[in-house]
Amino acid sequence: MYSLGADGYAEVDRSFVLPELDIVILAMCINIENHLQAMREFKQTIQSF
Repeated sequence: MYSLGADGYAEVDRSFVLPELDIVILAMCINIENHLQAMREFKQTIQSF
């Protein structure tokens, strides 16, 4: 993930807007073609933490 700063884009490991968002889980669910299944998987995964 990249963030635009004063010196241009820089790679970051967390979102400034959603710092609690797990990018790995999000990326995994984005690749699920069925949107309903993707939402269920995302919700189930974040609730297990």
